[in-house]
Amino acid sequence: EVAVDVNKTSNNVMTRQILLQVAADVMKVPATIDRARMAVLGWLEQRGLAFPELVLDNGSGLSRRERMSAAAQVRLLRDAASSPYADLFRATLPIVGEDGTMRHRLRDHPVRGHGWIKTGSLENVRAIAGYVDAASGRRYAVSMLVNSPHAGASRAAQDEFLRYVYVKG
Repeated sequence: EVAVDVNKTSNNVMTRQILLQVAADVMKVPATIDRARMAVLGWLEQRGLAFPELVLDNGSGLSRRERMSAAAQVRLLRDAASSPYADLFRATLPIVGEDGTMRHRLRDHPVRGHGWIKTGSLENVRAIAGYVDAASGRRYAVSMLVNSPHAGASRAAQDEFLRYVYVKG
């Protein structure tokens, strides 16, 4: 329930609390951001996921310091899709054209209801990442990061990317 609220509505305060809870649960000591980073990096290492460019700051992505490439995001999403919790995780993401931060997007396109996309934004930054079930029946992990003074104008490009994956995938 917490993950649904965090992902569907983009609740950044709760995201930070989840990051801290991970440290408390994994390390069995009082949580700090440094311990939380260590817990997450250890979990990624156990799964064979090395992301040298990854910088965790507050866990929500709402930070100028946080870094992760689109390729790393897709690798992480593909790994998540192969876990026993894949369906539960995907269900926490906003559904294209139906709910959360994606409820008003692509409502008149067949991709509606076939994409589970987390959005993110900061000044000069716009991002989407998640999954699209293409018309072909194949599921794709997708990520698009825009870092530019014109990032605010990238929504149309993001939507076209999702349309393309749905139609051509």
